[in-house]
Amino acid sequence: MAPRRRDFCPNCKRYEFSTVIDTRPSKAVDGAIQRRRICEGCNYKWNTIEIPLQKYNQLGADIEAASMNYQKLLDRLAIVRQLFGEIFAIPQQTKKGDPG
Repeated sequence: MAPRRRDFCPNCKRYEFSTVIDTRPSKAVDGAIQRRRICEGCNYKWNTIEIPLQKYNQLGADIEAASMNYQKLLDRLAIVRQLFGEIFAIPQQTKKGDPG
């Protein structure tokens, strides 16, 4: 029996049971699965792309690593600004007519 679940049908705009009628590897997203579904309410067919949990976990790890590297960069920049403050100081903008 084909897998069935409630999905939002893009045609009848309701949550209806849909049945998977075809499954294949996605060409658009590496490691993802493309499924062809049919709405049991109006018989409309559409595609969904499902990304395996393993891919989500890897993406989360990549984002966390990038965030840590970004924080290290900010910390090092703060140290450089402390050491060489006047070189990296941003001049204060003054209002018109303000002497300073």
